[in-house]
Amino acid sequence: MNDLPGHAADPALLELFRAELDAHLPVLSDGLLALEKERSNDETIAGMMRAAHSIKGAARIVGVEEAVRVAHVLEDCFTAANQRRISLQSSDVDVLLQGVDALQRICSPQRDDLPGATTLDNLIERIVFVRDGRTPILAAGELVSGASSAAEPLDLLITLPADLDDEAAEHLRAQLCKAIRDQTGSICLDFTEVHRVGTRALSVLISFVREAAGLPVLTVRGIGDGLARLMRVSGLDRAWSVAR
Repeated sequence: MNDLPGHAADPALLELFRAELDAHLPVLSDGLLALEKERSNDETIAGMMRAAHSIKGAARIVGVEEAVRVAHVLEDCFTAANQRRISLQSSDVDVLLQGVDALQRICSPQRDDLPGATTLDNLIERIVFVRDGRTPILAAGELVSGASSAAEPLDLLITLPADLDDEAAEHLRAQLCKAIRDQTGSICLDFTEVHRVGTRALSVLISFVREAAGLPVLTVRGIGDGLARLMRVSGLDRAWSVAR
């Protein structure tokens, strides 16, 4: 890892941060994948709790506050699971894996694919929902345009990356297929950070709206003028509602 722009540049501190990330990010990723495959145990969860705590402390020392925030809520989730206050389900693991991915992006040497402030806030909010034993949903008040405050909340929020390239398209496909298998009531796709939509990602979206046949209900938010034109040309704008 190179020096983190705008953060502490002391070589010893950066070396410590590098060592903590190398040691503990794999613990989080491997532990969550084991949990998803139902191969985890109490020690797995305790290990993830310690790993998140260590990353939080190292990030605080070098002043990477975004990483501190994410690692903190991840640690809280694993603490709650370790104390049997919550039971982590497959949908929860998906959210927590997004948290680990955000940590990797925040702490990458290039730092050219950082999650935006809105995206990071949304992610942390969803992790807090997991920590509290609630289904990750949109924040209060973010209802479908024209809906009343009594409307049912959305079940799942998928925050899309800046570049919807082939790799991101496959990840999106997996998330959407899982949502159908889990009989998710409705999905919101957040395009706020999206700058480019690749051909494969567009194909994934078109296939999904055709095959899902309105179940689950699909809404979108954060679509700019350029993306809106693309959605109109592809006919996708007729398949979903626009959330505020």
